[in-house]
Amino acid sequence: MEARGIFFEKNLIVVRSVTRSNMEKALVFLVATGQIAALVAD
Repeated sequence: MEARGIFFEKNLIVVRSVTRSNMEKALVFLVATGQIAALVAD
């Protein structure tokens, strides 16, 4: 797991602990880095 406490690949987000705060931080990170586009509807 990355130092940020998040692992991400296409359509998969893994956080260290499933809390609202960690989920929000993960999404902020994905948006800020442009990786949000890798989340696609199946």
